[in-house]
Amino acid sequence: MNKLFSVLSELDNENSEDFVGACAAKYRNLIGVPRLVVKNNTKLKTKQVKILFARNESFFQDIDNKYCDLINEPNIEDFLDNIEYSVYFDLCRVSFLEKDELFDFMPNKFKKNFKLNQRSEEQKNFVLSNIKHLSGEKHVTTMIIFDKLNSVWLSKWDNPETYLDEYDDQLVNNIINA
Repeated sequence: MNKLFSVLSELDNENSEDFVGACAAKYRNLIGVPRLVVKNNTKLKTKQVKILFARNESFFQDIDNKYCDLINEPNIEDFLDNIEYSVYFDLCRVSFLEKDELFDFMPNKFKKNFKLNQRSEEQKNFVLSNIKHLSGEKHVTTMIIFDKLNSVWLSKWDNPETYLDEYDDQLVNNIINA
């Protein structure tokens, strides 16, 4: 029997979600990336989304480190395919160039309440700006500009207050016209 199923069966609800998230992170090589773990066939609650945005990357790094030794298992793909959980990574909190799978999953109500529609629109602007000004070149100057764009992006969208409606809007949308 897969050792991962045994471990999961011994954990309470919160720890089982953390464990499943850590397994998915290890499998996809996304250690420390914020994620939402949802039990299949359950309704997503506002509290779950608030908790996701209130936690920073170091929180997820700590969870991944906690379960690291237990996850070193060749059957991890089978485990993830046969559990009743889904894991959605918030890759946009790492880089504006990443696919926003959290946005694709979220119901419209949550997209509006947590400014994910705004984040998606700004992401499109950042990507367009990157294409317009950098064209994917790997010169030192373009890499520095990319890092600066990404740091501006992260200063806003890796900040919990942005999602929790306690953050003043920044002048970010003008970047495309720079």
